[in-house]
Amino acid sequence: MMRLCWVFAVFAILGCSKAQSEDEKGYYGIEVERKETRGDGFAHVLVRFLGNRGYHWNTDFRPTARVVAKEGVVLEKDEFSKKTGDFVDNGEEGQLHFFAKPDGSSPKPSVSLRVRFSMCTNKECRVFDDVPVEVLLNAK
Repeated sequence: MMRLCWVFAVFAILGCSKAQSEDEKGYYGIEVERKETRGDGFAHVLVRFLGNRGYHWNTDFRPTARVVAKEGVVLEKDEFSKKTGDFVDNGEEGQLHFFAKPDGSSPKPSVSLRVRFSMCTNKECRVFDDVPVEVLLNAK
């Protein structure tokens, strides 16, 4: 009888963990765009955070992002926040803006970020921690 209780507990825990991680993906979408290039070779990178399932960007939350890896890319800084003006609330979506420049040392220049942000409905808000975002830049 005791073994049956332990087996049930393990399945309940594993089932909840799996459902939660799959469920989180449905609350938001992330799109990455590379925009016009400045005269100094830096490209404007725009990361858009879009709500799904009736969720929208939480304008009251202070999102942050940090660079966890970069390959063949020069950045103006490695940490981004709403406080420093890197995140912009644009209606229903949030946007992260920064500049990046391929340095020529890699055929596939990229930046890996970890982002913390929040999405809400009229009834609830959810915070998403440590969300991975990959930005690929075309080498020239």
